[in-house]
Amino acid sequence: MLRQSCIYGTRQFGVEDQGWVAWMTIAAMTHQQITVYGDGKQIRDLLWVEVLVRLYELCIKNPDKANGHAFNTGGGIDNTLSLLQLLDFLTKREGRDLGLKFDEERPGDQKVFVSNNTKLKEVLGWEPTTSVNMGLERLAQWIGDNRELIVSFKKKAA
Repeated sequence: MLRQSCIYGTRQFGVEDQGWVAWMTIAAMTHQQITVYGDGKQIRDLLWVEVLVRLYELCIKNPDKANGHAFNTGGGIDNTLSLLQLLDFLTKREGRDLGLKFDEERPGDQKVFVSNNTKLKEVLGWEPTTSVNMGLERLAQWIGDNRELIVSFKKKAA
């Protein structure tokens, strides 16, 4: 069992409460209002979706090692990012002020969540291979290349 946290990547049509990295990236690149709840210093670890898929494949190929375990699965300490850091990346990439709106902190929002992947490394030899910077750039590139698809999808979903 893989206990996943903050998975992000291409083909993710995130919403404000789920898939926040994709949602904020799409919102920034399509000039939508972005609301930051709290101070924006909330930290999460991010795991690129293709790295997660490789982990699933590794589990399937090694059932003798993987069966019966519950693994925390995320980007780990080396792949952390705050909301403000993501927004800074997007501001620089877009070359404009994003016109952020700040609102009260949401009840129950964790200040910091970082997955401890030690067991995965010990049992399966796995660790994340795509850095946050590389993943964010790949995501933004995909969104830029597929802007019309994303906008039409968002309109149909609304």
